[in-house]
Amino acid sequence: ENLPDERVSAEQVQATRARVRRHIAGVSERFMGLDAAAVATSGTIVRLARIVAPPTAEPAGVDGSIVTRAQLSDMIDRLVRADSHAHRRAIPQMDPDRADILLAGALIYEGLSETLATAQWRVSTAGLRTGLVAAVLAARTNVTN
Repeated sequence: ENLPDERVSAEQVQATRARVRRHIAGVSERFMGLDAAAVATSGTIVRLARIVAPPTAEPAGVDGSIVTRAQLSDMIDRLVRADSHAHRRAIPQMDPDRADILLAGALIYEGLSETLATAQWRVSTAGLRTGLVAAVLAARTNVTN
């Protein structure tokens, strides 16, 4: 079930939030007690970071930047207020190919933020596979940071 391309109702947003919560239920138990930063590597968070970045920020400068829960909330409100796909595509720094999925992605990050009790996400453009390769190499060579 997807969010529509045109106007999104409050009921549709709430139903999507509930669906996200159902799908990520149990995640918090797996991560309880970990003292780790919340790092996000998806194209969705990179795009959100570019949109919420100050207008003077370098376009490529989102690696390592922070997206807060407050910024996620503001972005969700902004995407919901956009009454058409065309208006979402017109948001400065919006990738036209992500305009139809960015709201759903932002709602997923919002749900994860609540479940993991994290107030912010550190953006990484490196990607998950890069991190996995680095972890495997570090384990094989007994390198620690």
